[in-house]
Amino acid sequence: MKNTKEHTKWRFWPVSCLAFIFPINDFLLTITIPIYFFQKSITTEIISFLLVGSTITYSFSPILFYKLSNKIGRRKSIILSMVGVFFSQFIYYFTLEPMPFFFSRVIEGLFLGFFWTSLQSTISDNPVHVHNRFMAYYNFSWNLGGLTGFLIGTIILSIVAIPGIIFFLAPLLIILNIIIAIMFFQDPIKDFSENVELEIKPRKSKFNNVKTKIARIFGMQNDRDLAMYYVPIIIPVLCIVTFSLAKSIVNLLYPIKSEILGFPEYTVFLFSFFTIFCQIVTTSLVSLRTMESLKKITLLSVLILSITILIYGISTNFFSFSILFISLGLFGGFLYGIGLRFFIILNKQKNTSKFTYILESLLGIVFLFNPIIAGYIALFSLDLAFIILSILILFILALTFLYIRKIKIAIQKY
Repeated sequence: MKNTKEHTKWRFWPVSCLAFIFPINDFLLTITIPIYFFQKSITTEIISFLLVGSTITYSFSPILFYKLSNKIGRRKSIILSMVGVFFSQFIYYFTLEPMPFFFSRVIEGLFLGFFWTSLQSTISDNPVHVHNRFMAYYNFSWNLGGLTGFLIGTIILSIVAIPGIIFFLAPLLIILNIIIAIMFFQDPIKDFSENVELEIKPRKSKFNNVKTKIARIFGMQNDRDLAMYYVPIIIPVLCIVTFSLAKSIVNLLYPIKSEILGFPEYTVFLFSFFTIFCQIVTTSLVSLRTMESLKKITLLSVLILSITILIYGISTNFFSFSILFISLGLFGGFLYGIGLRFFIILNKQKNTSKFTYILESLLGIVFLFNPIIAGYIALFSLDLAFIILSILILFILALTFLYIRKIKIAIQKY
């Protein structure tokens, strides 16, 4: 009974706050790095390494620290992560030269191996709460953080037009995350008996009946129902890979293309603001969709992202880019939300948290290699990199169509 009372007092809001604050820091730096170093006449392939410095280590650090995080707990993992990130970014106050900047990013990615996976595992570790609802809150939080980061960047650069100032402001946000993690974050309680789970289930009410009817009208389906399906792991992998490919190339090459075309610096943040705003909507929408609708949305999203990336390469019109960033947010958000939802369900089906670590490592690998390859292609033609990626996403569409037909109701119910 004691454990039950402790669990019912478990606070989710620190998870939301942590997931909200860090993307402000991360998204500010993601856009500022290409702009700042391109203005310093650094070549595109070097800029690509500076941008992906953190993903060099983040591509394996979530898997590397998987067992250690389970051993020391989610709270200590998050505190360790944020302290390490702060000290790696503290070097910005001393120098912004490419070489030390690169090594600080590499160290940052190593410590980030504890962060996102611990937040996601905190959700799946809780055996009695409604996971799809928490996932919707979680997705909303980190997307809202990105939205806020781009808004702050837009305001700062529209006023002072000095990209370097971002490097002095961003690390201060990490201090806030450290304080929240130390003072408010709680480790989830995992060891519950079946009787305890039943004891704290919410009572039926007219309100719950209304929610059920609304879910049926709009074709919604909760995670317990979705967990009855067999889903080939390649489906969420392809979703996350497509999302990562599109986002990583735009993060690197569009700010450079914007500089070449002579667009104001703040417009890169403004367009990215549109992307995250749309991403908030679509990542939340997929949290309760039925399996049949998720399959259709997946195929449509991959197709439209292929077209979107192609137009990024051939367009030079300022206003057309606003439409492209909206498209990137809408359909990229669908794919990330679907991929994350399937990985969380796999965690529950297998009674593990390893799939969230796989997800984050997968993101790291794509965000590492795609910008580096694109940076070298951009030495010959910046637009060619967009065109080649568009063709690659079309190939992913064919693979997705092949494997998505294998999704079916499992013999054994979850």
